[in-house]
Amino acid sequence: AGIRHQFARYLVSRGDEAAVEALSALVKAKPEVPEYRANLGDALFTFGRFRESAATLREAADQLPSGSPRGDALKSQARKATKLAGLSDRLPDVLAGTLIPSTAAAWADFGEVARRTGRYAAAAKCFAAAVELDQRYSGPAAGSAALAGVGRGADANTLAPDARLELRRTA
Repeated sequence: AGIRHQFARYLVSRGDEAAVEALSALVKAKPEVPEYRANLGDALFTFGRFRESAATLREAADQLPSGSPRGDALKSQARKATKLAGLSDRLPDVLAGTLIPSTAAAWADFGEVARRTGRYAAAAKCFAAAVELDQRYSGPAAGSAALAGVGRGADANTLAPDARLELRRTA
């Protein structure tokens, strides 16, 4: 199980969603190991499956002794996953312009949701709005713009060629 665990973590680091299946199999084989469940929660979070991530991270935290630093960290990450799940539900309203975040951090949170769910054009839009208010979001803005500009992401087909060119220029 140790090698499979390391391999699954490697898949996460490479952005390969097969890691979720590999970690799920480990959790099923060894449900008593909280670290496997925690890594599954991390992988789900990485790939924008926020509700599943929150539940899995809470389960991992519950397997640890009460008050343990690792358990507290997992509970904190579960709260963040829950927050991003809620934002994910509201992202279409932000993209449609019917909901306008008021702070750079709020724009960046929506950008993070879009990025983790593979919608790089939407992420670029949100992070660009965040950058207008606070330059510290320029890194995620550039990365998202570059990915959208070369046609990557679930929303890549929504961009006209001239829009992709503009995104590449801004990256």
